[in-house]
Amino acid sequence: NHTTHPFPDVVLNPEVQHVPLDPAKSTLRPPPPQLTAGSASSATILVTAVSFRDGQRCAYTILSALRRARHPDRVRIAVVDQALDGEDRCLPTYCELARVEFATATAEKSQSHCPYRDQLVVDERDARK
Repeated sequence: NHTTHPFPDVVLNPEVQHVPLDPAKSTLRPPPPQLTAGSASSATILVTAVSFRDGQRCAYTILSALRRARHPDRVRIAVVDQALDGEDRCLPTYCELARVEFATATAEKSQSHCPYRDQLVVDERDARK
């Protein structure tokens, strides 16, 4: 079902996606979140992303966010996915990866056709427009 990746030389590795390339800056990370209301124990986190003709990288980004979250059930992800006909789309690619990745998770999530699907909003668009 997968088409040829548009950037075959790009290695997708969620373990190092957010590590700066400059070794002198390898310890840099985004600042911790600041809560303005509510409690840290019940807060949800909204992750937004845009994918232009790269459903594989988009899917790995979602997978990485949910894998790394201490409370993945509190993460919400919104994506605008722009692709051409026949190219990989973010959501179906994520679902394939997530079924394998979360196979040992809680019964509710691992039995799902697409783990954490109810926490994802994906707006699919034609990349030509």
